[in-house]
Amino acid sequence: MDKHLLDVKRHFLLLMLCCLAAIASGCASPPLRSSTVFAPPASTSLVVRAETLNMRQCPDTTCPVIALLYKGETVVVRRSSGDWSEIERKEGGIGWVASRYLGDHQGLTGGSVASPAPVLPEEELAKPQTIAPPEISDELAEPGATANPQAPPAISEEFGQ
Repeated sequence: MDKHLLDVKRHFLLLMLCCLAAIASGCASPPLRSSTVFAPPASTSLVVRAETLNMRQCPDTTCPVIALLYKGETVVVRRSSGDWSEIERKEGGIGWVASRYLGDHQGLTGGSVASPAPVLPEEELAKPQTIAPPEISDELAEPGATANPQAPPAISEEFGQ
């Protein structure tokens, strides 16, 4: 039994020496940090200049409207593509709007806009599509039975005594 205890101590000592050797050789040193600092991507904060502006899923007027934006609402422009800007709302949500209806914050605090946005065509003021809920069917109803919301369901006496 003493020999077994002595073997355990030797193995432990050997393991500790290996760990110390690894640390001393630099295997456990932290990686060196680079002195280069990367700035976050620049983002532009703009406001909606039109009374109502559709935010769409993609940069085209045929894309579905996912939200309505209102005059004075602040958005962050993530990127631009042609006449469209991909924006992010402070309330959450990312989508595309026509860039010509966004502007800087000047002119909105005084109550009147210095240079009003052009009038939107009727097509661009469409309300987001509302989807009707699916019709609910009663799968447990007897074939040919008519539903009567006034009458209580029939009670089965199968388990009664």
